[in-house]
Amino acid sequence: AALPSPSPSPAATLSSSGTDAAQSPLGVCIRNAEEGGSYAWGPGNGGGAYQFALSTWENYGGAASEFGVAGPAYQDQIFDNAIAAGGASNWTAYDGC
Repeated sequence: AALPSPSPSPAATLSSSGTDAAQSPLGVCIRNAEEGGSYAWGPGNGGGAYQFALSTWENYGGAASEFGVAGPAYQDQIFDNAIAAGGASNWTAYDGC
């Protein structure tokens, strides 16, 4: 008997709205405001292109093991998840976007 395929994790799927928020004007603005457009992880209050706090990262489907090391596509996916879930205020209140 065939085994059912595992369901993809939220981080591995497109946002529920089917849009790519990371490539939208909002996503570009936030990346530029937060990290000058860089996806590099570094010291500070958050990490990566969107300066995620670990709690925000995990809340929107990011694996704790990927926090601090995730590449651009994974960071964009977690951002897309956040925007699809109505989480834009995590950034817009601070970044002027």
